[in-house]
Amino acid sequence: MHAVALVTMNRAKQRHKSICEVVYEPKQFSWTANVTSDMLDNIDDVRKAAANVMTGNVSDITNGATHYHANYVSPLWADNMNRVAVIGKHHFYRKQ
Repeated sequence: MHAVALVTMNRAKQRHKSICEVVYEPKQFSWTANVTSDMLDNIDDVRKAAANVMTGNVSDITNGATHYHANYVSPLWADNMNRVAVIGKHHFYRKQ
């Protein structure tokens, strides 16, 4: 959760936009369109992770990543980016 929040923050900084502007850009984050019952069951954890990132209480374990994907997909955009971290089943990238 921290890594996803960090990617969101990094992308907002890079694009000089608010967090809301980045999150709700079309086709940016699948989790904004696909809210699951699991996410709602863990909403307190999600809020804590977001608060930790927004207040700077966690270091950037993504190494400045602005994009990520699960290891079972191969998005075309990944070919034009540098992979900067692997956390669990997710690969994290930033522009070359």
